[in-house]
Amino acid sequence: MADLFAEGKGLDKALSEYLAGQKARIDRIERGEDLRAFRVVSPTDEGERSSPPSAGDSEPASIGSADDDIPF
Repeated sequence: MADLFAEGKGLDKALSEYLAGQKARIDRIERGEDLRAFRVVSPTDEGERSSPPSAGDSEPASIGSADDDIPF
C-alpha cells in the first residue's frame, strides 16, 4: 500500500509541475507574449492575384458553396 501511495504522490508532484508550467504559459499569452504572428489580408488584396489559385494553394473554399452541402 505504501508503494501505491508513493506512486500517487509522485504523480501529484509531476502533474502539479506540469499544470504550473501551463498556467505560466497562459499568463504569458494573456500579457501578449509568445504570440504567433498573423497577417490579415483584406478582400481587396485577394483581388490582386493575376491568375486563379492552383491546386497547391491553401485558400479556403468559399462559404456556402455546393461542396458544403450536407446530405442528411
